Amino acid sequence: MPQLWDAAFPSMPNLRVLVASAAFFVPLIREMWLASYCISASRSVATKALQKGPTAMLVYPGGMDEQIMTEKGKERIYLKKRMGFIKLALREGCEVCPVYAFGESDLYDHSSFLLPLRKWLQKNLGFAAMFISGEYGMVPYLRQEGVTLVFGEAIGLWKDKKWVKGMEVTDEMVQEGHALYIAKLKELFDNEKEGMGYGDRELFIQ
Repeated sequence: MPQLWDAAFPSMPNLRVLVASAAFFVPLIREMWLASYCISASRSVATKALQKGPTAMLVYPGGMDEQIMTEKGKERIYLKKRMGFIKLALREGCEVCPVYAFGESDLYDHSSFLLPLRKWLQKNLGFAAMFISGEYGMVPYLRQEGVTLVFGEAIGLWKDKKWVKGMEVTDEMVQEGHALYIAKLKELFDNEKEGMGYGDRELFIQ
């Protein structure tokens, strides 16, 4: 991943990917994440990373809920109650850029086996247990298009105001920024879905 990102975005060398803190307690997975620019998704760690200097931070707001609730053939994301990344961006004076991965939900079949128990594990232990199968066991289904990331335009959450470190961030500002991000993400999906081969699908935001 580091090599692919550096080649695609040479002007953004300081990439950090936020992942669940629980992943860093699992041997081998921890080493894999650390070698792929991953850091804990905790607020304190993310804040320190942004304060070190220019940083591109990749955030999956849907997190573990999205992982265990994905359904093959459906475009569904969990975002309505996920406002932490907007608040962080406002506090640190960062822009946010909507991104969508076309083809990701078609990689595997997702089983609902023991789903209530897995939701409990996710909520109480921060662990997402997924039961998935692909074309050949864990080998994913590979459409001709593969998985394609599309990027929208960066959104300046402070608008006409000049950001100064330590400025107050109100709940109203967070809600307004969050609503704007959702609108821009939906717009990005609708504008790109036909060209990506998903013209018959709708994006459901929960």
